This record gives sequence, C-alpha cells and structure tokens, in this order.
Amino acid sequence: MFASNFPVAGLRASYDTIADGVAAMLAPLGRAVQEAVFAGNARRFYRLELPHG
Repeated sequence: MFASNFPVAGLRASYDTIADGVAAMLAPLGRAVQEAVFAGNARRFYRLELPHG
C-alpha cells in the first residue's frame, strides 16, 4: 500500500510530487502493480466494496 509522511513531508515536496515519484518508480512494474499499490491492496485488506452502478 502507498503511504506517506504527509503533511510533514509537505515541508520538502507537495503531495502530488510524492505520489508522482512513487508512480514513476512503480511504472516499470506495470499498471496492475500501480493499481494494487495505490488502491487495490487497501481495498482487499480493509474489505472495501466498490460501488455498483
């Protein structure tokens, strides 16, 4: 799962810069890995349902 030390990290970089940096590091691993790190793993771990519709 993606996590940051924000807002403390905001003293050095914006949230967008931090998230974009993590996405760039994950890019060689493919879109599925990025989706898992940024959302899918948390959905599965916390047993969150996606809205239907």
